[in-house]
Amino acid sequence: MPIRAPDHSDEDVATAQAGPSVVGTNRAPTLLTLEASALSGYDAISSLSVWRRPSLPKGRLYRVLVILFAVGGLIAGTGATNDNPPGGGRYADPVAEFTAGVIPEARRAQLTAYATQAGISVDEAMSNYAWQTPFAHLVNQIREGYPNDFAGAQIKDDLTAWIAFSGKAPAGAAASIRSFPRSVQIIEGRGFTEAELTQAVIEAHASAMSNSKVSDAISYPDIATGALIVTVAPRERVTDPSEKNAIVALLRLELPATVSSADVVYNVVDVIAGKTFENVGGGTHMPSCTAGFVIKKGSNRNMSTAGHCPDDTYIDDIDFDDDAIALTSAVAHQGEWGDLQRNTIESGHTLVNTFRYDSGDGDFQYVYDTGVPVLGQRLWRYGAATGSWNERVYKLSVSKGQYDRLVAMHRSDGAGGDSGGPWYDGTTAYGLVHGAKRIGLFMRELFTPVHHMDDAFPGWQVATS
Repeated sequence: MPIRAPDHSDEDVATAQAGPSVVGTNRAPTLLTLEASALSGYDAISSLSVWRRPSLPKGRLYRVLVILFAVGGLIAGTGATNDNPPGGGRYADPVAEFTAGVIPEARRAQLTAYATQAGISVDEAMSNYAWQTPFAHLVNQIREGYPNDFAGAQIKDDLTAWIAFSGKAPAGAAASIRSFPRSVQIIEGRGFTEAELTQAVIEAHASAMSNSKVSDAISYPDIATGALIVTVAPRERVTDPSEKNAIVALLRLELPATVSSADVVYNVVDVIAGKTFENVGGGTHMPSCTAGFVIKKGSNRNMSTAGHCPDDTYIDDIDFDDDAIALTSAVAHQGEWGDLQRNTIESGHTLVNTFRYDSGDGDFQYVYDTGVPVLGQRLWRYGAATGSWNERVYKLSVSKGQYDRLVAMHRSDGAGGDSGGPWYDGTTAYGLVHGAKRIGLFMRELFTPVHHMDDAFPGWQVATS
């Protein structure tokens, strides 16, 4: 099955494509230039643009949330392609791997297929996309190393990127960015951290969902401005603008003290369209869902999928001659850490760190790493119903109904049966399919990031060996 290239010619680019802006001040940001050296085999950095905001509004009351990121899980299968570096072993650091000029074979094959489908050269595909997962790893290194400073990051139009900080960029973080073989903009003076913004949107969303007049809500932060976007659907249809304003006024009054009302943008709509793809492990097929990644805790291994998928199901995949392999639900999580489930497999079968990436016989590859998605990053998805597909990250930290910390993509191409399937890039695992929801003008596919596996199921991670 070919990898389909989505068309975003009519994309609404409001906040997702917003560039550096100064919030709460008419003063222009200060632009500094840092020189960086060229690195063999990749585009050299001629300069790093550093935006400093002179001032920001005071009075943010957000509680700081310390997010613990964990390694997450993969799937059983055969016929995988080994992406070990020459001489054996594994590249432990994708940033160092990319800096050394190495593009793993799985990612090369993936981008070659995408180039054919998109009508661009293989060199262009490599130049535009091979750097994105290494960049995401760089972002997560900075996120974990400087949690009180990191304020978000974005890949823009597959070509450029920025990393932001609440105040001045720490010297160590700036040095790491300077050493990355791609031009990256540094934005300073956001006035908030990513963790604070994530916690704030969760609290604003929970407050809206608890209101008796609200039947549904979807919420996310705009990391470029610090605004919290909360869209609600009333239990009874409301058309009069004054009635909508009354609902918004009530929601503002009910906000917890930790969230500033001035930072919340409310939208009132008739209905929020959405669906879950309930019809399946890593990447193998199940009767009504798709298996995700094999996960492990010590010597124990389970199969992951979406939490809303049926309990006690089975794998029914062409690579196993369509023999039913029983799965027994151990525990499901649907809430604070997304939409996750882990399952035990019947005796006589071994779960290994591979996953299905396409619909053909033997279309499996290894998982060697997990990643934390970055705004604007292009990722790939496999689902039993619709096969292989790729899309860019639209929003992070999305709350939908009872689910928090979901990731939204620019569009949705999924269908019933894709739920639980893997989101990945090459041999790096990123997430499990949840479903889709209308955000703004379009239906957006949603997934649960696998780096939250350990938060939902303590001690469990995606198997990378």
